[in-house]
Amino acid sequence: MSPEFHFRDGLAADALIISQLIASFAWDFCVNPDGSGADLIFQSVSESAELSYLSDTRYRFILAWHEESLAGFIAMRDLSHLFHLFVHPSYQGQKLASKLWQCARHRASAQGHTGNSLSIPP
Repeated sequence: MSPEFHFRDGLAADALIISQLIASFAWDFCVNPDGSGADLIFQSVSESAELSYLSDTRYRFILAWHEESLAGFIAMRDLSHLFHLFVHPSYQGQKLASKLWQCARHRASAQGHTGNSLSIPP
């Protein structure tokens, strides 16, 4: 049975937990096993960086919670740019990324985005 998810907007108070979820994947993107050379990536997803995105009106975050755990989230910039999409490994394979994507598309449409540019290429 799939878990039930609760969706809500991201808040400034979520910066740390968002950063922690992204950081859990960061090593997968490093060329060097010790992380050298990836300083800019780590800085761009730090707690302070995520706080700056969450505080900027150009960015919209939608978080998916299962009970008290952050299961995943999506972030858009300017209602037309997919900025982040992360799903905790414990919740992968349960169509949560698709649900987050549909929430983001619906939100963008409801807030006036009329173009078809908010879509995933085939």
